Amino acid sequence: MRACSEQFLPKNILDKLDLDTLEVETTSYITDDLSEYFSDLVWRCRLKKGNRQAKIAFLYEHKSYKPNRPHFQLLDYIRGSWRIQTAANEDLVLMIPIVLYHGTVKWDVESFESYFGEIEPDFLRFLPCFDFILINLQKYSDETIRSFRSIFLQKALLALKHHLDKEYLRLYIVELIFSGYENVKDEQTRRFMRMFTVYLLTISGMSSTEVREAAKQSNNNNLKSEAMSLIDELIEEGIEKGIEKGIEKEK
Repeated sequence: MRACSEQFLPKNILDKLDLDTLEVETTSYITDDLSEYFSDLVWRCRLKKGNRQAKIAFLYEHKSYKPNRPHFQLLDYIRGSWRIQTAANEDLVLMIPIVLYHGTVKWDVESFESYFGEIEPDFLRFLPCFDFILINLQKYSDETIRSFRSIFLQKALLALKHHLDKEYLRLYIVELIFSGYENVKDEQTRRFMRMFTVYLLTISGMSSTEVREAAKQSNNNNLKSEAMSLIDELIEEGIEKGIEKGIEKEK
């Protein structure tokens, strides 16, 4: 999360956040109505000034096109978080919504007040005006994404950017899953690789057998060994059945 924040937050916002205090939130603020549009990952951190906190919400856009009037969905999301905090008698926490968009349709961010046409300044105080940060992956080249400091971030963003490109996924799936890790024995790394492998097999439509064959064609012997080991783990855990269900659901 720190890598995401440092990469995508504007400097004037980043400079005011104490990223050393970042903690993942276990609460999701996605309601049934919002689940059509977004999934969320939320972190909490302190502001450098004062004794207040902020929440950074990464919202993953589900569709291949931008939501209609996204501020309305985001306002529901923000209100939901404050409603939960109020019910728990907690201090209200500033929410910074970041929308990660991986569709191909152009998305130019509009202001909230623009939905109401020409409106005189005297009436703006009656609108709940707010902003959000849009990360449009189609505006980032693969080379730029590969330059990001976090290997986890690189792989996740490349997969999301090319999630509709089956040819790309089949060509690079072995590299996306296995290459670039300094220590594949680290449990955090292996956990990410397991989850990421399931995701890639689901969106690519490839079977574990096809990934095995692709790994065998690699010139990296260590890569072959690690690929075989991880794929075997997935089969032993019965994850392939889950992948088949995921593919069927996507169809």
